[in-house]
Amino acid sequence: MKKYEVYGHANVICSMTVYANSEKEAIEKANEEFGSLTNYVGMGGTAHMLGVCNSSADRCVLPDTDPEFDDCKEV
Repeated sequence: MKKYEVYGHANVICSMTVYANSEKEAIEKANEEFGSLTNYVGMGGTAHMLGVCNSSADRCVLPDTDPEFDDCKEV
């Protein structure tokens, strides 16, 4: 039997806390200040969890969908 690495995708919800005078300003601040997403050490490797490239405690990444697998390669 062959061995395969299977890849898929899932949506995530990103949130953070900001202080602003309006909803528009809050969204603009979040887009400017959130930072980028990266892999995070956990579950036995470095490509298993999401992390935020920022050390602030007011940022969060949550799953929004189950994964949908649609690609693979033989390993």
